[in-house]
Amino acid sequence: MATRRPSRYWDAVVFLAWLKNEQWRLDEVKAVLKAAEAGQLLLVTSSVSFVEVVKLDRKQAVVEMPASDCKKIEDFFRRSYIDVRLFDPLTAELARRYIWDYGLQTRDAMHLATASRWHLTQLDTFDQHLLDLNGKFPNINISHPNLPVQLEMADFIDEAGPGQPDDEDGQGSGETDEV
Repeated sequence: MATRRPSRYWDAVVFLAWLKNEQWRLDEVKAVLKAAEAGQLLLVTSSVSFVEVVKLDRKQAVVEMPASDCKKIEDFFRRSYIDVRLFDPLTAELARRYIWDYGLQTRDAMHLATASRWHLTQLDTFDQHLLDLNGKFPNINISHPNLPVQLEMADFIDEAGPGQPDDEDGQGSGETDEV
């Protein structure tokens, strides 16, 4: 029987940490990416991340990806372990509510609404406005990128060895990236 990979939501700022090689954040980001690359996780984000990673305004600085990095950005978002959800009217209505109820900035509300709409229980971010909301939503944990203990301890190499089946019936997981 196929098992579904755990999914987690990535705010655009987490993608930027990787794309911009932000050394002070890379250890947390690399650990999650390693698990995703090994098929242990599925990373979910909103289609608004495609735009937000190009230029993210911050209070004291502007984080910007140059046009010369276009292929790098496109290739990264095409990875099989990244699932992009379209920002649709239902998600927009939820985001609008979060702006009114929690005083969020537009993009933060859009990310939180996407994670909430798709029932994701983990939202990874470095954005303090979102981190401050952790505990206010009963079904979603908002934190820096992190891994559950069982994933931290795994070395992400199939213990059965190369060429061995990865499940009890010998047929492989049969899992797809579809969620």
